[in-house]
Amino acid sequence: MTNVWKVRWLDGYQYVNATVLDAEFLAGLDNYDGRSVLGAWNPPVISLLQPQRGPRRAEFGRSDAPLCFPTIMLFSSRVVEVLSDLLRAHGEFLDTRSIERHDVFVFFNPTTQVDALDRERTTFRKFGRHARIIGIEKYVFRPGPDLDLPIFHLVGDRNNELYFGDVFVEAWKHHRFRGLNFDKVWSDEDQVEST
Repeated sequence: MTNVWKVRWLDGYQYVNATVLDAEFLAGLDNYDGRSVLGAWNPPVISLLQPQRGPRRAEFGRSDAPLCFPTIMLFSSRVVEVLSDLLRAHGEFLDTRSIERHDVFVFFNPTTQVDALDRERTTFRKFGRHARIIGIEKYVFRPGPDLDLPIFHLVGDRNNELYFGDVFVEAWKHHRFRGLNFDKVWSDEDQVEST
């Protein structure tokens, strides 16, 4: 059985205060589309959002992925240490500068692109009179070894979203990393049943 997953960030865990990220970094988020950025990388400053002070202050659990953009991930040093062998062949680790001395986080830019989406059978979400594609309602993939990769982008995906294979999801759960959950968007079992 092969599954494809998308990430969902969990409430109640610490996260990066995006206001400390520089505007250049935030403006360039769409550029993380599977190409290397290592040569032009300028490490952004990272600061975790702290609980509010006072009697009703919020408590946040420690997260191993305190920032989750659709195109790039921020991982704790623990994730990098444990999963570096799994991830290194499929992307690049990008340093950050941290305001907090005790937390070290590293961006991971996936550089693997997979051409496995069956565009004829996939149901796209469209907008406007020109039917501009803005998302996917129902995924249909062509089964194959590419879907067994830990993390990847889809070739031709304008949103440059990240997708995860079973090997990544199983490793995340096995090592009890915190802060993320995964939603299954496709399974080859479902595809067999619907044909």
